[in-house]
Amino acid sequence: MLTQADISAEVEGQTVTSRFRDTVRELPDRVALRAKDGDGWVEYTYADYADSACKVAAGLGAAGLQKGDRVVLMMRNIPEFHWTDMGVLLAGGTPISIYNSSAPDQVQYLVSHCGATVAIVGVAFVALIGWRLIPAAAVARKPSDELFETANYVSELVVS
Repeated sequence: MLTQADISAEVEGQTVTSRFRDTVRELPDRVALRAKDGDGWVEYTYADYADSACKVAAGLGAAGLQKGDRVVLMMRNIPEFHWTDMGVLLAGGTPISIYNSSAPDQVQYLVSHCGATVAIVGVAFVALIGWRLIPAAAVARKPSDELFETANYVSELVVS
């Protein structure tokens, strides 16, 4: 029977980001994510995933994200969510994911009580967050990238 001590010994020193790094190194060309694109599917390898996540991390760092800062994420289940979630972790932040099916009062409660200073949300959810918006261009990306093709925005909490 596997014990808590066995599990602790097995995962000692590992983090989500270290396991992600290891997976990218071991399987760079393997498909990590698939997304519907019109009538077909687009595939992203672990190398693609890492590249996009690192761009998000760099953009968040350039925008002033500090280690331990909390970041609200509220997007649909799209590749950009996964890139952003990992990007926040790589930048040293703590992602706070809010289900897009949450009721407005639940969203407001979570946003008001989680201590986040940044939110990355799909444009459809901006009204639920109630924060002042900064265009997604604040997140580093090449002009040809479609990283935020769903018109996501980076928001900063307005202290009232």
